[in-house]
Amino acid sequence: MADDFEELLKIIGIVAGIKILADAFQHMRGMTPEKNEINRLFTSGQYKASVVMSLIALENKLKILCQNVTSKNHSKDDFNTLIEILKENKVIDNEAYHQLHYFRNMRNSIFHSQRMVSRDEAQSLINLIFKIL
Repeated sequence: MADDFEELLKIIGIVAGIKILADAFQHMRGMTPEKNEINRLFTSGQYKASVVMSLIALENKLKILCQNVTSKNHSKDDFNTLIEILKENKVIDNEAYHQLHYFRNMRNSIFHSQRMVSRDEAQSLINLIFKIL
């Protein structure tokens, strides 16, 4: 009985070590905790939540960009204001401007409705947003 318990502890230790290594490798490949959580939500079938989380991560990234450009705190600015600040300061081009507005509209339609998100739609949106993040 004690041998079985010791063997189980060894296995748990090995599995924990593998998880720590896997997390480290993901971080080295550019996987942030936010991206890990988005992936976890997506793989568990929570497509709407994964899209919402990715859009929040995008909005946070825009706040940081605006702060770097203007040296002001933009934590309370809305998505639209952030996009306009980046456009005015020539941080983004016309194509990026329109794509960010698409993401803003998508966020609003998902946040403020019962709209469901399919697996394919979630995967497509998340892939686009991960390229920006």
